[in-house]
Amino acid sequence: MKIKHRLEEVVKKNISIMISFFAALSLFGTSVFGKKILDDVEYGQYSLLVTLISIIYTVGLLGGEQLINRTSILKDHKLSLNIDACKLVGGVMVLITPLIISITIYMYSGYFENTDILLIVAISIISNIGYNFFRLTRSFVLSQTIQNLWKLCLLPSILILLVSDYSVTNVFLIVYCGLFFVLTCYLFFNNSKLCFSFNSQTEVLPLVYYAVCMLNIASLTFLAYGERIIIEQKFGLEFFSEYFYGVNIYLFPFLFFSNYIGFKRFVDYKVELTGSLYKSDLLKTCIFSLMIGGCIIIASELLFYLNILDVPENDIYNLKYILLLIGVLKMCYSIQSSVIGVILKSKDLFLINIAFLFLVFISINLVDISSIGYVVTFLCVMWVCRLILSNYFIAKRLL
Repeated sequence: MKIKHRLEEVVKKNISIMISFFAALSLFGTSVFGKKILDDVEYGQYSLLVTLISIIYTVGLLGGEQLINRTSILKDHKLSLNIDACKLVGGVMVLITPLIISITIYMYSGYFENTDILLIVAISIISNIGYNFFRLTRSFVLSQTIQNLWKLCLLPSILILLVSDYSVTNVFLIVYCGLFFVLTCYLFFNNSKLCFSFNSQTEVLPLVYYAVCMLNIASLTFLAYGERIIIEQKFGLEFFSEYFYGVNIYLFPFLFFSNYIGFKRFVDYKVELTGSLYKSDLLKTCIFSLMIGGCIIIASELLFYLNILDVPENDIYNLKYILLLIGVLKMCYSIQSSVIGVILKSKDLFLINIAFLFLVFISINLVDISSIGYVVTFLCVMWVCRLILSNYFIAKRLL
């Protein structure tokens, strides 16, 4: 009985992490093995659907969640939101959301129905609000469920496709909207979880800080998905789906570990952060990520040889080492991101993002993007620039 009780405690304590793990596994499994199950058109649409939702989730409230997190107060399990911050974020979202929808429809109306795009954008934004709200109230299981619900829907959607004639998007939206409705009903009948109040206290100027947050979101969205948008627009959906497949094979483990490391180290750095600790963690993370890269090469080649996974197209396969290097850089940046969140001021973050976006603007007009190799190499160079800029400002404050 003691063992059973301890096991229940361990599961209860780590259930939010388990939700994230199974959601990541669902995304990886459907993205990799979906290539064997779906035909080229279906897999192309699936690849674009996942990328579109991922971008919307990353953009979120245009950085507004960072402003609300910064100005909110949690006391005695009661959440108090800053009313000025909420008004500012709400006003910006009302103005910007139609623009986001219009751009999305313009770019992807050839692949999705306009109503599907509206539904995807609306539910994604609502989910983002729910995720950040329950994270602030420390309802981590609920917040992780909301954030990862769309990923958990991917696996049953792919399985339903095997016995139905519906499109990938239609099946996914049916499953997603159904589970989203169930979750909404649960919250409605347990409305004690939705209790909050407003306050007018703030330590930062909302408009200035929000502008910095928006710049940061723009930079990180470009680094995370910029090359995918370029590849889809320049080389077409079929080639994009091949790239999407290759990215999942060679980058997914890095993304999973970088998210975990970033979250864990941020909490630790809030307690203790020194220059020597930063340098030590950066070096350890670099070594660890190189080890992950070696394991990915060995495991992927074995799975290709056993015909468990399809070998990516030659153009993608030949870029595997550059993709792995991008994975290493992302892992290292997860340490820097945690440090930035703890010690850098708004001015520092503003200068980092202005300098970075300027480099992107200049470079993208000078770089030849006539081949996939140039596009991926360009992304890799931009990651190096981001790390150098971040390290410079961290060194000024910490070292």
